[in-house]
Amino acid sequence: ELDAFVRRNFQSYGMTFAEFAKLSRMDLKEIAEYTDLGDFPDFMREVFAGGKGYIGVTAHYGNWEWCNTVARLIGFEGGSIARPLDNARVNEYVRRIRERNGLRILDKQGAIRKALGELRANHALGVLIDQDAGRGGLMSPFLGKPASPLTIPVAFAIRTGSPLVPASLRRHTGAWGTRFRL
Repeated sequence: ELDAFVRRNFQSYGMTFAEFAKLSRMDLKEIAEYTDLGDFPDFMREVFAGGKGYIGVTAHYGNWEWCNTVARLIGFEGGSIARPLDNARVNEYVRRIRERNGLRILDKQGAIRKALGELRANHALGVLIDQDAGRGGLMSPFLGKPASPLTIPVAFAIRTGSPLVPASLRRHTGAWGTRFRL
């Protein structure tokens, strides 16, 4: 069962890589054509009406890169916390694609002040919670092993009163091939 899970996980990563390359050539209108948001835009307008932005939490599940554009698709500003990649050239390429449609990338080191600023400005803040937080996380079982996911989104929510909104963008096949459903 674990081997099958790992195999599906790496297949998903491969598809995400290919989709990310496609994302590099798309504008928001094209992205919207491939994305089924359901009633999420109405829900998000209600959330933004609260004036405290929201903290979108997701994981390396479905297409987390595509998910970064959701606030922009609805017409709101946003930023996402990201760890810079080890290779500077690759990092710059990935950052350019992520920021292409208006998303701000907040480097993980020193992101707290900028992240709080995003929420105070009633913007979206995206955080991938399945990253190793080391001793700063909350030890939890994952696939039978201890893991330490990030707790910073909860700390932000407590400090700012901003709602936590869990989401994922999953692939489904439609008449025109792969599409995404929030």
